[in-house]
Amino acid sequence: MAFVLVASTAQITAAVVTKDVPSTEDVVNESVSSLKVQVKTLNGSYLKDAKVTVIETGKSYYTDKYGYTPVMQVPFNENALTNTFEGDFAFITIVVSKTGYIDYILFNCVVYRDRMRNGPVITMFSKQESGADFIGTVEIPPDDWTKEFLESLK
Repeated sequence: MAFVLVASTAQITAAVVTKDVPSTEDVVNESVSSLKVQVKTLNGSYLKDAKVTVIETGKSYYTDKYGYTPVMQVPFNENALTNTFEGDFAFITIVVSKTGYIDYILFNCVVYRDRMRNGPVITMFSKQESGADFIGTVEIPPDDWTKEFLESLK
């Protein structure tokens, strides 16, 4: 059993997965994005020592006492949407885990070209709060881009 939520980047509180993506140390003269994820419990408490893994880089980070990861740099990979209709964002996949909590995967976490994103905020459920095997969410592209994209198809 799994719980899945689809949300816009403005709504989420809480992919394109490619193999052999170079680490950010190997990226030369390419755009790099960065983000800082915060992890909280269902009651809003900060979750310390949660493991946050960025699938595209294979790197894992741990949250501090305020639930924040350090700033994580990720390569900016073009995607089918922004190749079709110009956009300044890309997607990564984030997995969050901690003993006693249900594993969480965020597909299509939006990152911006050469910009820092403060977020997303991931809400973790303890195993006592849910019987789900995992929780999966999907972010959609930024609202302004999505509105323009949909309008262009009419």
